[in-house]
Amino acid sequence: MAKIELKHCLLHGLNSFNHLKTAHCHLLHLYIDYDNYLLNIILQYSFFFRNIPYAKHVFSQSKNPNICLFNTMIHGTVSNDSFDDAVLFYNSMHSDRFLPNNYMFTFVLKACARLADFLFGIKLYSPVEMGFDCDVFVKTSLICLYSKCGYVKDARKVVDVFLRRMLFRGLLLSVGILGVAFTRK
Repeated sequence: MAKIELKHCLLHGLNSFNHLKTAHCHLLHLYIDYDNYLLNIILQYSFFFRNIPYAKHVFSQSKNPNICLFNTMIHGTVSNDSFDDAVLFYNSMHSDRFLPNNYMFTFVLKACARLADFLFGIKLYSPVEMGFDCDVFVKTSLICLYSKCGYVKDARKVVDVFLRRMLFRGLLLSVGILGVAFTRK
C-alpha cells in the first residue's frame, strides 16, 4: 500500500478495528509513523472503536508528540469515560512543557468533575484565568466542576461574574458599533 493510498484510507473511513490495525501496520512499514497528522487520525479511530489500550500504545510509540496528539488523547479518554487517564495525560503533557489550550481545559475540567477531584480542578484552573477566563466552554466546565463537587454557591458566583463580564463586553461592542454608524452619517 502506497503512502497516498494509506492517507486516502485513513481520511475516508475505516470500517472496523481490524482495518485500523492494518492501516497502522502499513504506516509503520512505510516509515511514516512520525507523521503526527496521520497518528492523530489513528488515535481518533481508536477512540471511535472504544479501544483505549490501543490508543495508548499508538501514543506511546509516537516519536514526537505535539499538543494535537495530547488533545486527542485527553478528549478521547474523557469521551470514553476514562477520566483518570485524561488527568494522567494532562500531567504528562504538562511535564513535557507543552502549553495547554482552551480545548484541552474543557475536557480536563470535565474529568476532574467526574472524578470529584475539586482540588486538582481548581489548581488546574488557576493559571487558566490569565488566558481563558472569557472562554464560554472553559467557564461552563468550571461551573460543572463546582456543581458536581457540591460547591453550588461558588458555581453561581462564577456564573454571575461571567455574565456581568459578557454583558459589559456586549455593551462595549454595541457602543462601538453605534459610534461607527454615527460617524459614517
